Amino acid sequence: MSGARRVTVKAQVVRQAGKGGGVAAHLRYIQREGTSRDGERGVLYGAETDRADAKAFLERGAEDRHQFRFIVSPEDADRMEDLTDFTRELMTQMEADLGTRLEWVSFQSPIQFEKMAANRTNVSPF
Repeated sequence: MSGARRVTVKAQVVRQAGKGGGVAAHLRYIQREGTSRDGERGVLYGAETDRADAKAFLERGAEDRHQFRFIVSPEDADRMEDLTDFTRELMTQMEADLGTRLEWVSFQSPIQFEKMAANRTNVSPF
C-alpha cells in the first residue's frame, strides 16, 4: 500500500439545537488563548483560506441539523511538514467519497493533531 498512513480519527456527530449556541461555544473553545503551536489564540482555516471566519461558518451552517466534528491525528504527524495540507487533502477526499461538498473549518493543535468541524451542504438533511 504505497502512500498509506496510519491515522487515528475521533468522530462526533452533534445535533444542533436552537440557534447553534453549542457550535458557537465549540468554535470559541478551539480558538481560545493558548491553543495554537505558539501559545496564541487558535486560528481557523478552511479549504481555500488560511484564516476562516467563524461567524460566517456558523451562518452558513445555521440550518443544518447536525455538525460533524473530527480529531485527526496521523501517526507520523511530528515528522509531517504541513498538517494543514494533509487536512485539506483529507477533506477533499471525504467530499469525493460522499459525493457532496462539505463546509468545514479546522485548526492545528500544538500537540500534532487537527480538529475540524464540518457541515453538510448540497444534500438533503437526514
